[in-house]
Amino acid sequence: MAASESDPESIDTGGGAYIGGNVDTGGGDLVGRDQIKAAYQQQGASVEDLRKLLADVRALLPDAGLDADVREVVEGDFRVVEDQTTKERPKGGLIKARLKGIAGVIQETGKTSDAVAKILGLLGKGAALAGTLF
Repeated sequence: MAASESDPESIDTGGGAYIGGNVDTGGGDLVGRDQIKAAYQQQGASVEDLRKLLADVRALLPDAGLDADVREVVEGDFRVVEDQTTKERPKGGLIKARLKGIAGVIQETGKTSDAVAKILGLLGKGAALAGTLF
């Protein structure tokens, strides 16, 4: 049987998605399988920048809709991070690990509000900033 125009085309993507037309993401990323972004260095960044970022995260936390147990874990890790930023020699690895841990705990809740999305973005930026600073 000969293939006709209406037969679907067979595309082997190796497990990724195939989109057979135009896509408008509105300026965002379209990821079909793997997304790899290069790490970047923030020149001129300071510990004060990290503290401001942490204050922005703290301001968003009440709007995230986290239950009491999750809030308790997040608050404990957050206090450790904030405390480290006041030390003469902050432990960058600890800060990064705690920020990533907070993000992981929040992601596991399955919450998808705007506040959660903003928090996760800021936590990622905070971990990258800590890596640059310490």
